[in-house]
Amino acid sequence: MKKIVFTILVIFTSVQMMAQKPQRIAYIDMVYILNQVQDYQQATSALDMKVKQWQTDLESKKKEVETMEASLNAERALLTHDLIADREEDINIKRQEYQELQNKYFGMDGDLFRLRQQLVKPVQDKVFNAVQEIASKRKYDFVLDKSSDLIMLYSNNKYDISDQVVNAITRGEKIKSREEKRKAVFNKRNKKKPTAAKNGKEIAEEKAEAIEQRAQEQAEAMEEREKEMEERMEEVEAKKAENEEKRQEMLDKVEEKKAEREKKMEERRKKIEEKRKERLAKREEAKRKMLARRDSILKAREEKKKEQENNN
Repeated sequence: MKKIVFTILVIFTSVQMMAQKPQRIAYIDMVYILNQVQDYQQATSALDMKVKQWQTDLESKKKEVETMEASLNAERALLTHDLIADREEDINIKRQEYQELQNKYFGMDGDLFRLRQQLVKPVQDKVFNAVQEIASKRKYDFVLDKSSDLIMLYSNNKYDISDQVVNAITRGEKIKSREEKRKAVFNKRNKKKPTAAKNGKEIAEEKAEAIEQRAQEQAEAMEEREKEMEERMEEVEAKKAENEEKRQEMLDKVEEKKAEREKKMEERRKKIEEKRKERLAKREEAKRKMLARRDSILKAREEKKKEQENNN
């Protein structure tokens, strides 16, 4: 758990430190890749066969101990204390041999660990080298392993480069196989005595073999070019999708800013309208007070006039 948290913190810290440039992230499925690699399948099969053999040996040792224990228990009443002690010592020795053999096969530094290092690690190294090559070529900042302890809550398939890794490994194996065949043909030709006279059949066989070799090399080269074209097309499509995603993000930002501007304009319009209504209300209130004051003055004048008329 601490390892997972540390990995996540390292990734996000690095992303924040390099926030000024867009980050390119991809992921692989190591389990899927290894299951597609023939060397890994062969290594796993060989390892499983060896483990079954070791388990059979251990089961045989265990049954031997159990047989000795059953025999002692059946004859215990007929044996002297010295004979019982001798038989128990033999059983303990056998039991210790069983435990030592178990540790030898399946211990921390046992045969299983060493054989796995010998058979599986070279294949895993091929995978890591292919991942590094693809990451360097396509300038990925991070390549995560979907099948590892790092929990991925969601992953878009367009960022999965597992098939690209498998193709890179397969292509490397074919190139290696082609080179080995060339060397084998070259060595086979050199082994023949130069002084020996070649009959027509030998010459025809050599020509046919050379033609077959060239045809196979051409077919493999064609297949390799087709895969390279497919990878380039995938890369172009990925780049196109990435550009489209960036364009959509830009459009979304433009729409977001537009909506924000419209919201601010609406808020300003409402404030202006509220202030206008407030001014109108104040003006109406002032007008009402002025009219009320005028009416009050006129009324006072009328009352004073009537009072004067009454006095006369």
